[in-house]
Amino acid sequence: MKKINLIMVALLFHGLFSCTQDDTMTYGDLNYIYFEEEAVDGVFPSTYFSFVFEEDALTEKMLELPVIAAGKLAENDRLFSYQIVDSLTTAVEGVHFTIDPASQIMPANAVEGNLLVKLLKTADMETVEYKLGLEIVSSDLFTAEMSTVMEISFSNFFAEPDWWYDGSYYNPSLGAFTQVKGLLWLEFMGVTDGSNPWAVPPFINEWGYGERAKRQLSRESFIRWLEVSPGAPYYDENGELVLDTLYES
Repeated sequence: MKKINLIMVALLFHGLFSCTQDDTMTYGDLNYIYFEEEAVDGVFPSTYFSFVFEEDALTEKMLELPVIAAGKLAENDRLFSYQIVDSLTTAVEGVHFTIDPASQIMPANAVEGNLLVKLLKTADMETVEYKLGLEIVSSDLFTAEMSTVMEISFSNFFAEPDWWYDGSYYNPSLGAFTQVKGLLWLEFMGVTDGSNPWAVPPFINEWGYGERAKRQLSRESFIRWLEVSPGAPYYDENGELVLDTLYES
């Protein structure tokens, strides 16, 4: 009798666990879709792209915006839907970008995909930064939930990035931003896509003072590089000597 009871308890536990696991994996009959990046404090996730970091001959760039699907896996490709958010958009469709609705696919047996946007380089992008807001919307196959809006900024120049000066103790100031200075700083730091040099190794560590010291040393080394680099002296787009514009806040 005791052995039989143990078997029944084991079977009951297995049944409960299996149902819980199935519910977790399938979310019932609903299939959700959303951007991989989440909004923070009501601010939509965003991405920045500039043709200035690409070869001069490049006139088009396919931007991939990661999306996530939660729900039952499907053995076939599934289209998901989007719309342009006019209030967040200054770019003109067909002039500055194109989006092919038939390319917005969640691949078969996958939970990760991309919303694909083709950016088109135009002459006015050398002085104008355009914006595009996109929203994932519900359809017959997916329910749009959570992070559904993404903002894209793009140009053909290097605009002041958020990381240039964050006002923190750990970020030594390089002075006021100029495009020439910013590009020289990225070249010195070995960054080719405009991303934050402080956000990649070897500048990430868990020791605050060590990080501050390494950043300060990098700034001082940058100053020396500006003095001895084969291209020196460097002048920014305002006609100022870049070395004269570096200062501590």
